[in-house]
Amino acid sequence: MRGNWQYFLLALLMACTLWFMVSGREAVEAWAKLRIEMKGMPANLIVTNGLEPTVDVRVRAPKGLLRGLDEKQLSYSIDLSGLAPGTNVIPVLPERVPLSSAYEVVELRPSKLTLNVDTIETKEVPVEIKVVGEPATDMRVTRSTPVPDVVSLRGPSNVLGKVKSVEVLAPVPDVKEPGAADVTGTVDAPEGLEAEPSQVQVSFLMGLKTVRREIPCTVDIESPDGRKVRAKSHKVKLVLELPESRSNDADLLKSVHAGLSIPSGIEAGTHALPYRVYLPDGVWLRSASPSTLTVTIGAR
Repeated sequence: MRGNWQYFLLALLMACTLWFMVSGREAVEAWAKLRIEMKGMPANLIVTNGLEPTVDVRVRAPKGLLRGLDEKQLSYSIDLSGLAPGTNVIPVLPERVPLSSAYEVVELRPSKLTLNVDTIETKEVPVEIKVVGEPATDMRVTRSTPVPDVVSLRGPSNVLGKVKSVEVLAPVPDVKEPGAADVTGTVDAPEGLEAEPSQVQVSFLMGLKTVRREIPCTVDIESPDGRKVRAKSHKVKLVLELPESRSNDADLLKSVHAGLSIPSGIEAGTHALPYRVYLPDGVWLRSASPSTLTVTIGAR
């Protein structure tokens, strides 16, 4: 036995080789995915539903061939040149699976593709501005104008027919003073549609957000030559317009005052004289009641 160990080792090697050869040829089944590739699609048509990204194929072949099947990056080609608007049934055929005759195609999932096909059309629609974001404190959008005010939409006719207008998403200008400002807005086309142009210019006119407040005010009367002056009433009502954020600013409202300076050389007697209202920056006088004070001026 010791002298025949070489023959024993050779026999073992041959037996293992034979076993691998037999087991490698044993027919087994496995699933693989085929990527769907389209060709011949008519330029004026679009598949709106039913197109799968992959096809699952069950094949039978020797085990040795199946080991690298998933690494082949196989694809299943579909000829769409014969499509027509409406429902189209495309069979998934074993003979179109790109495998050699060493593989037997046992099953395909799905066995057919039911495609909904529509025509591609173009339509011009008006745009509607949708302001995105909030203006700065005390600012408001007075007017917004798109340029151009219509865009062209392209896509399936059944989707396009339902669209009467399209929104343009326009970020609110980041400005802190009233005036004009331009931004770029993005056309928010419905799903499945393409817009041309995809962006439009939006011109904003920004205004100041204000509120009106009515406050009482006492008019200070000054007589330059020391003459005696008697007023029927020192009280008036002022209607002010001021920024919304400062409408309850007590210090700001206290800084509003009114004064009447008696003209020098005025005759003695009773007169209705206008007074002057002094306002801080950013506050406007909208009305004053009464607009004059009735005063009686004594003799010199």
